[in-house]
Amino acid sequence: MAFAYEFGYAFMTVTVKNSPTEYVGMTFQGNYRKMASSDEIQIVHLRDAPDPTCVVATLARWFVAEWRPWYGPGGKGDAEADLAACRDRDRLPVCIVALDGDGQPLGTAALRAESVGDELCVGPWLVGLLVGEPARRRGVGSAL
Repeated sequence: MAFAYEFGYAFMTVTVKNSPTEYVGMTFQGNYRKMASSDEIQIVHLRDAPDPTCVVATLARWFVAEWRPWYGPGGKGDAEADLAACRDRDRLPVCIVALDGDGQPLGTAALRAESVGDELCVGPWLVGLLVGEPARRRGVGSAL
C-alpha cells in the first residue's frame, strides 16, 4: 500500500506495510518554484541541504523563537533532536526545507507518524510548517 503526499511543488510517496504506522520506504522529489518576489527557491529533504548542520541550527533557532512554550527554556521540546530525527529517508518523521539560491533556509515542513498535542491519532500528520520572518508573504509556505 502506498500513500502519496504532495507539498506544493515537492512530491513524496510513502510505502506502508500492514498499517499506517509501519513505513518501509519513502521517495522524495524536490523541485524549484518562483516566489512572488521573483526569487527562486528549491525544496529539498533536510538531509540534502547543502550544509545540513547549518540549516538545522537555523531551523532550531526559529523553532525556539516561534514555539517558545514548547522549545524554549523549561519546555518539553528539543528542536535539534526533533530535526535530527527527520534525517532518515526510510521512515517518518521526514522534513523538507525551502532554500534560497544561496542554500540558506527560508522555511520548513515535516510529516510525523503520530499527531502532536493532547489528541493522539494515527497519522501521518503535517507538523512544523514554519517560514522564517524575512521570507514570509513571499510564497514560501505555499511552495512547501
